[in-house]
Amino acid sequence: MWNPDIKYELHYEPLPGAALEAAHESIFHRGFPKNAALKDYAFTSTESGQILKTNILAFTHPVRRIPEYAGMTVFNVSNGYNNSTVVSMLATSSAPFHLLHRDNEFSFWASDIHNNKPTAIPIEDHISYDQLDSMLGRYAEDINPQRIIDVKQGRNIFMHPIFRRMQPLQLSLWVTEVTSERLVQHFGRAVNELRDYKGNFPMPMSDENITDIAIQILGATILADTGVLGDDMRLDTEVSLSKLIQRAYEKFSLYFQKDLFERYTIPAEKAYRRLREVHYAGFMPDMLRGIYIKAYSEEERKISGSYDTPLYLTRRIWENIPVEYLPPNRRVFADMTCGWGSFLIAGHERLSSLIDMREVSLREYLLGNDKYLLTAKLCGLGLLLSTSEDRWNISHEDVLEQNWLGTLRPDIIVGNPPFEGSRKESRTTERKRYQKANAFLEYAIERLAVGGYLAMIMPRSFTVNESSSDLRQKLLQRFDVFELWDLPTGVFSGVNSRSMVIFAQKKSDDQHVSHSPTRVRTIQQSSLKVFQDSEIFTASELVLDQSNWQKKTRNSGKSANTHIMEYNLIVPERTWHEISSRCINLRKRATIFQGAIVGNKGLDTGHKAAKRDSREYDNPRWVPWLPRAQGVFERPFVIDYGKATEVLYPNELQWPRLGRKNIFEHTKVLVLSVPDPSWGRRARVAIERKGYYVSENFWVVTPRSTQESARITHEVLAAVISWDVSNAWIIEHTRTTKLLGDVIKTIPFPEKLSQEDCEVLTWAILQTEKAALEQREDVEASQTIDTILKNAYQLDDATFERLRTITQWSGKSETSLDKQPSFDNTNWYTSGVVDRINAEQGTISLYIEGFNEFQTVQIIPSMPGWMLRPGASFLTKIPGEYLDNGTIDRDSISWSRFHPQPYMYMSEDELLDELSQHFIPR
Repeated sequence: MWNPDIKYELHYEPLPGAALEAAHESIFHRGFPKNAALKDYAFTSTESGQILKTNILAFTHPVRRIPEYAGMTVFNVSNGYNNSTVVSMLATSSAPFHLLHRDNEFSFWASDIHNNKPTAIPIEDHISYDQLDSMLGRYAEDINPQRIIDVKQGRNIFMHPIFRRMQPLQLSLWVTEVTSERLVQHFGRAVNELRDYKGNFPMPMSDENITDIAIQILGATILADTGVLGDDMRLDTEVSLSKLIQRAYEKFSLYFQKDLFERYTIPAEKAYRRLREVHYAGFMPDMLRGIYIKAYSEEERKISGSYDTPLYLTRRIWENIPVEYLPPNRRVFADMTCGWGSFLIAGHERLSSLIDMREVSLREYLLGNDKYLLTAKLCGLGLLLSTSEDRWNISHEDVLEQNWLGTLRPDIIVGNPPFEGSRKESRTTERKRYQKANAFLEYAIERLAVGGYLAMIMPRSFTVNESSSDLRQKLLQRFDVFELWDLPTGVFSGVNSRSMVIFAQKKSDDQHVSHSPTRVRTIQQSSLKVFQDSEIFTASELVLDQSNWQKKTRNSGKSANTHIMEYNLIVPERTWHEISSRCINLRKRATIFQGAIVGNKGLDTGHKAAKRDSREYDNPRWVPWLPRAQGVFERPFVIDYGKATEVLYPNELQWPRLGRKNIFEHTKVLVLSVPDPSWGRRARVAIERKGYYVSENFWVVTPRSTQESARITHEVLAAVISWDVSNAWIIEHTRTTKLLGDVIKTIPFPEKLSQEDCEVLTWAILQTEKAALEQREDVEASQTIDTILKNAYQLDDATFERLRTITQWSGKSETSLDKQPSFDNTNWYTSGVVDRINAEQGTISLYIEGFNEFQTVQIIPSMPGWMLRPGASFLTKIPGEYLDNGTIDRDSISWSRFHPQPYMYMSEDELLDELSQHFIPR
């Protein structure tokens, strides 16, 4: 039913009867549903918009027709293209496997993505019709519908060495990237066609009507192009809108509104013709992100506060929730800010993949809500396209004002609430900034059932900001926090604030704070693709005892910021303790304060005006002023004074730092106060020698005039603050957009710096400054600084290399600092139960099936937080040789992925009865 004027990119030729029969039989023998091997299946093949029609496209699921469930294509090659080129074109179907027919024989291929381009992988060729079934049988473990689904959704890997490195999830992401722009653009044009009619149509036509019509036409078109509405609708090139909507309404009456199209027939027809210029069989749920932007104006999106949570992330989050530990009737989950539905789609995938849920209708298990009706409808479309069902519980209420859940207490609450905040809306004191996300988290904390799981995306500042103190206390009192993820900017489109994911389980007894360790992880921007493909984090560490967060307090004069959730990702907590034990805090060797703040009568220097003291000072004078780091402080040790301005001191300053005039007017060390907390050289330092006053965008550091600090020069301070230990300290402890005073003032300063060391460091920094002005590096000076400070901090080689790696993190080539296991020799499926954890020593004792004694091994990065609890049961794979030896190497990292063991909510008798139903013939 696509536009017949569009030419096929590859010439289509029917398969000979014998070839078609052989292909069908061999595919069905691999477990593909018979009703899911669709003949003459067409899809948009590339960003060019041309159509490719395959002889067969076999889906892995009997009813789900989105590309993520595409498993294998069959194509009769009858043109001049070579097989490799054809497979690269077929990759746009999102199917990882391909059978090509040429000259009365088959060849077997796979497709993958490398450097963002499809790559053809030859497997076997010259396969006769009668050999096809046995050939595919040799790869039966991987050419299995459920295995393909699990791998494409990131829950598993292929087992055969040829397929082991394939990344079908990345293939799906690539397909979305190359096809979405054209599809979404046409949707946008259809919306505009409707908007053009708004003022001219005789019947009232609201913005809600416009987007509702456009979204429903899009949904019906996708369902028709993918065959969900029947093969006759899929193969007919001239289906009318009335027939399309009638068929969609007959199959999904709860979603499609036939009367809407009866009222607005003319504009709907025009929009439909626009949509029909392209083929929508390649539509992915992730494309709803673009649809949302096209359907809503910028102002509407701003008002709704809906966030675009990519599907790959929600899938990773769901994989980290051990839902297997809950009995099936307690797996009801809720998303109170569902947006276009990525958490709900991923949750449906997760639950439907569980063996004890495959015969269960999930309609009563899934609860979604969005404050705005149209966003809720977009979520309904996402679920409809992903599941081919429309009877979902998606509401549109303000959960903070209405009793959305009633008396229901879900056992799983997930979500990504709005992040906006305001001091004006503070519900406590004027000093505390109100964070809207906190209100949603508090709602989840109160409504979650005891024993249930929480997975919430929150601003990263939640762990340290003063406005969240009480909520952190409540979280730590009532929950066991088993994992935290730091997310980079760029995960959410249009959102620059940094975020994190909190994973926790509600305790039955909130009188006793958990002493269990917490797994903490980070994903740096440069390794985000690796995380998408393989759930490999940039770095993972442990908080040894989460109860220590109860004691973390910062005093800010008028109030105390309590229950601060500090955690380390660059080096372990014990390493920082060792470094700090040989150091003193920087504030004991230096005077440290933040620059002055422009008041509301200040010059136009780009600063946000702040309310200042209205009094005037006697004898004000104009002073040279460095207003901001941007353009002034682009490179370490270089200040561009050409960007300086003047300010009337002190009258135009809100907080003029009158007691610091002498420091302002003389040599001082400047440290950038708004560092990017991602990895790299973030401790940006320069020595200001001309007596310029500076804004709050800089911290000012100068040696104390004490006997203990007599040997410390400005150059020594600059050397220490800009070096690897301080750089890592600042990154490690910066969770907000500003470098806080507590962070810079507690930088570890080495006590073992001799007078000679300080003199050499002073020389080295003077050389470094000279080289920086000449835009070169003084290698000798850098090596001298490294030698002195490495010895002064008493760093071992491993710690120094780790810190240096962080400082030199380029954002291009790095992947992970975690030790990565090799899956090649993990060939023995096994199960186990955790006996005890010694987080301080980094070991875990396990009962492993097949071993007579408990096995004590190191805690490796791939062990998830939920597993680091006594009694946690898991499934994994290990090298078979360990079983032969009767022991597991204590330092081994040769473990496969860890999954929760199913059925652990059952008694032994219930478990035996359940297993008998699966394995004993009746």
